[in-house]
Amino acid sequence: MKEKVTYHKAFGISLIIGALFILSVSLLIGISLNTLTGGILLIVGILYLNNPALEYDKDELHIKNLYGSSVRKYSFHTDKIEMKDGAIYSNDSKVRIAATFLNKTELNQLHEFISNKDFLNS
Repeated sequence: MKEKVTYHKAFGISLIIGALFILSVSLLIGISLNTLTGGILLIVGILYLNNPALEYDKDELHIKNLYGSSVRKYSFHTDKIEMKDGAIYSNDSKVRIAATFLNKTELNQLHEFISNKDFLNS
């Protein structure tokens, strides 16, 4: 079963609130370029709420983009994945993730999974 690390809900909700404000003001004063901006911001906010940033299971770690497709894949069996100084490293190079925007409890579960090397036990 794939475990997911999602984006922090407050970030997506704040984007949606900002988009609704922009759309409401834009519709009050008339359709303009701000209507398009508010619509795009609304879509991005919904994507932040619905799509995971990371997926992992006992075999692989998938880093995903905002649209849900995999950008990078790391295998737990062929790549040397470990935790150093609170960050994830693969083959001694840092795995770049935007930890500021991620759900902290789910990210900590991933860190525990890697630290305890639970993927070796499965």
